[in-house]
Amino acid sequence: GGGTFKFNNLRTTENDGISVFDGWERCHLPEKISPYLAGASGDYATDDIEAIEKAQILARKLKTSVLVNGSFAVSRELVIRSGDSFTGTKLASRIKKLNTSKSTLAPRLAPERAANSSDEYDVDALMILYPENNEYVHGVKFNDIGLYNKVYGDGNPGEYGVYAPRVAGLDISGVRLENVKRAFKSKNIYQSRIKDFVGIANQTAGFVNEGVLAFEISD
Repeated sequence: GGGTFKFNNLRTTENDGISVFDGWERCHLPEKISPYLAGASGDYATDDIEAIEKAQILARKLKTSVLVNGSFAVSRELVIRSGDSFTGTKLASRIKKLNTSKSTLAPRLAPERAANSSDEYDVDALMILYPENNEYVHGVKFNDIGLYNKVYGDGNPGEYGVYAPRVAGLDISGVRLENVKRAFKSKNIYQSRIKDFVGIANQTAGFVNEGVLAFEISD
């Protein structure tokens, strides 16, 4: 990720991949944390999921946003937790999932449901909002970023764009989803704002639309 560093002998066991490397501290961190600081390629082909996740962890710690300032490819879904914030510049900000693999996330006990009722999270999605047990994901911001499943028109769309069974205080705007069957899936959503949200279903070479739903909200 480049930059200027100074050595701090009190942090020799710390390495977060961005702000400190075995005692070498980055002198200046930007207001928002880019995956490029963690060594992302940004070529829309190389798997950058680890760099994005490092940026996400540091942004969460600093209570700031991940800056998606390029085109990134990932081998698995983005896992979003309460309070996470991602921001981009719309057309110049893209994240492409390279496959239709399911997550390995464990079920979560569902709030406001019968005892021991669970929501499943082992699904194929571009982005999963993942809560703690018996809680909602809350306070997430995701703005001006495109999410894509592989290549549009490849005849093999992903299952979900955004998968968010229990969510509150969600702020999504300027988001474009491509090549998925269901753009947005939730079971219970409240006090949230979704604006300028575009979902484009896959089409085969014969122009057969393979989309199912734009929004699916049911419990």
